[in-house]
Amino acid sequence: MKLRAWVLFLASISFRNALGVRQRTPKAKIACVGDSLTAGYPFDSGRGPDASVSGYPYHLQELLADEGYEVRNFGKGETTVVSGSKSYRSGWYNETWQEALRWKPDRVLLMFGANDVKESRLKKFENEFEDAFTQLIQSFLDLDPPPVLALLIPPPMYDNNIYGPEFDPPGRAGGMQQKVYNQQLPLKLQELAERMQVSLIDLHECFLKHESCTEKRSWPQTSL
Repeated sequence: MKLRAWVLFLASISFRNALGVRQRTPKAKIACVGDSLTAGYPFDSGRGPDASVSGYPYHLQELLADEGYEVRNFGKGETTVVSGSKSYRSGWYNETWQEALRWKPDRVLLMFGANDVKESRLKKFENEFEDAFTQLIQSFLDLDPPPVLALLIPPPMYDNNIYGPEFDPPGRAGGMQQKVYNQQLPLKLQELAERMQVSLIDLHECFLKHESCTEKRSWPQTSL
């Protein structure tokens, strides 16, 4: 009887220890970093305006809830890669960027560019975008350990001059330029991914393509 009691006692200790190890195993962390396409503006349901329940990161967390992942939304509307008052390096986004770095994610999904192709920013998009985005990418790759990182080609744009002067107040940076967004932005992101040796996820493949989209791109799809 005593032997049986000891066996049960030791078995219970082993079970608790094993359970404790599983509970302490940290979840793999996925940081979704970007502009309003990440933040989820306009907010997609009645769940409220909080970033944790908005945009694709919320749905990604729902899909991965049982897979041992924690997904966080580091998106903020109007953010640009190129210099200016809404740049990721400016006071507008800098703290969000730094918060994402401090979190030390295992995987990073970067989706920027929509606000960089507004009419008044096209010259900066042409001259600054790659270098500025390279520095943003590198800031995550410099983490220890470096995360698995992917650039996302954002969904196609179906109208021209979005968020332009028809809005009140008028769009100070002008509207988003459809052909630049659908054609030049994907090519720049492809070149960046190849040069920085990071993954590329083409969201154009998930949507009905607009006639202004590049016909067929040959870059390989990737997974995280």
